[in-house]
Amino acid sequence: MAERLTIEQARERAAGVLAGAIACAPMHELEDAAWPEALPPVLVTAEAPMREAVALYSAAKRQRGRSGLSPLIVTRDGYEQLRVREWLAPDEPAAAALAGALAAYDGLTDERFFAERRQAAGEDPAAMIEEALDHLGRVTGWDPMAILHRIRLDDLGAIESGEGEVDPDDLLPDDVAAAHARMLVEREALLEVARRASGRMLALMPTLRCFDEETALAAITDGPARLLLTPASPATALLHLGFGGFNACPPPAGHARAWQRWALTFGGEPVLLDGAGLQAVFARPPATRAALVRFAAEVALYDRDMLINGALTLAGCVYRNARVDFWWD
Repeated sequence: MAERLTIEQARERAAGVLAGAIACAPMHELEDAAWPEALPPVLVTAEAPMREAVALYSAAKRQRGRSGLSPLIVTRDGYEQLRVREWLAPDEPAAAALAGALAAYDGLTDERFFAERRQAAGEDPAAMIEEALDHLGRVTGWDPMAILHRIRLDDLGAIESGEGEVDPDDLLPDDVAAAHARMLVEREALLEVARRASGRMLALMPTLRCFDEETALAAITDGPARLLLTPASPATALLHLGFGGFNACPPPAGHARAWQRWALTFGGEPVLLDGAGLQAVFARPPATRAALVRFAAEVALYDRDMLINGALTLAGCVYRNARVDFWWD
């Protein structure tokens, strides 16, 4: 799992990664508790504007192969959610808590994780997603895979419910970068109308697809935030931080297995923890129907609320989209 580093070694590596850009202090100093030797060191920067935290994330990720430290952006709400803070409490030894999480991880596979979530859901989301794609094909007369990414995400729910239509002249460009550029222009035009309005005007910003990691990270604007650095893979970092296990959110071991699978198949990595929410980037989002159906079904099992706006909207959110947001209320 994690490389065996002392807190002093981790601090030295983190200093090299951050190159003096922001003061870096181990979490145990912030918590005023002794850091157990059995627990991999977790370091956290001072709070900074989100843009700066994102820049630090990108810099730390570029050096991950050399440093062995995986970065994760955490907002104030996300920082309060981390169970590693509880693990350091006197009434629950950190070593025992982490040992339990690691044992759960060792007894779990990605297939078993998704199978257990499917059984708990009582239905297979894959069938719902297949039907939604077939419905889109019937409504438009197009191959759904040729048109799905050209329809604005906010319109897919209406199409699935039968209340919306597809205007061929209003489709986005086939090229996802060009589509993103057009959506930015449309968003700015909407903002300009709101600025020119004489009274107050509620402007609902359209949901954009991101075509690569750079545009996905640029879409993260709310702050302030901290950067966490852990000597683990991006997938297992959530395990060591103790994220999950509340509401319908998977336990830490489940997060690790899901993200290990998605790292291999789609280049997926968690990027931002925001309370009960998790934002992630996918370097190779699904681009075929089979891959889309499987991935969208896994996403629905991982986070059941992803189906709240319909199976077609979910499919549109993960198809040729480099950013996916999860939330467990």
